[in-house]
Amino acid sequence: MTDTARLQNNQLLHLSALAAGLFAMGSFFFAPTGLVPQMLVLLIGIVAVIIGHRASRRPGSTRWVAILGLIIAYLQLFVAGGIMLVGAIRVLTSL
Repeated sequence: MTDTARLQNNQLLHLSALAAGLFAMGSFFFAPTGLVPQMLVLLIGIVAVIIGHRASRRPGSTRWVAILGLIIAYLQLFVAGGIMLVGAIRVLTSL
């Protein structure tokens, strides 16, 4: 594989990290309420963070795009985790 092909592959990975972060944020806003959908949103956030970390380690001119996607994914993950924690506490205290 040539260097140009590797850089093109890295650019695609960088853009996919941004897309994963944006998809995670979108799923957070458009998911239905409830504990099970919130767990799915949290799982989507974890996958987006993994993709973002994998992409941000690769060199290239679009590395900043991967880092931006990673930041968005982490923001979504922290907020979704907090909302799921509050929902789980509500369910457990109502028993």
